[in-house]
Amino acid sequence: MSIAPLKLAACALLGVVLAQSWLPIGAGFAGAAIIVAAAWRQRVRWQHEMAAPEAAERAALLSIAGTVVCLGYFLAMLVQIGPELDVHARLTRKMANELWILIAASVVAQWIAQAPQGTRDELDASIAARALSASCWVLLGLQAALLVWFGLGLDAGDPLRSIDVLLHLFIGSWMAAQVFHVLFCAHAYATLRLEAGKVA
Repeated sequence: MSIAPLKLAACALLGVVLAQSWLPIGAGFAGAAIIVAAAWRQRVRWQHEMAAPEAAERAALLSIAGTVVCLGYFLAMLVQIGPELDVHARLTRKMANELWILIAASVVAQWIAQAPQGTRDELDASIAARALSASCWVLLGLQAALLVWFGLGLDAGDPLRSIDVLLHLFIGSWMAAQVFHVLFCAHAYATLRLEAGKVA
């Protein structure tokens, strides 16, 4: 059994834990510290691996981890806030601020663990283009499903039927599509590694 699903589950769980109100420090700074520390540890590990991933694959793997943490935090916060979601409420603004800190930490993590003198070739560009095309269809499907549910699945007086809720669900769909995008890239590179191993 691959360990990758367990790692993704751990990232999602971290995001959920960061959304809990009992944390002694802000979720953004706590999550950022964990993400950056994990990236540094991964960098040291890759420095000692002969078959360490190249630049594009490293970026995909680190992007998956960071995005899943953000998505886990975002969804857990939406559940806590509930249907009475208001973009101007203090808790909603706090969630947005913490998310920006987590996103910034994810970008820093990619910089920390980037491949030395990493380059991207035509194969990397082809994988990225196919991943973008597929993730665009996933995003369109998710948003179409949200619109149908919002328009036909909810009664007029349902508290979930608000523009603020729909806006945040759209944001969640973008994050889910990003997860699909980087998973597509990571799977493509894993397949290439497997094929190279079989040829060797």
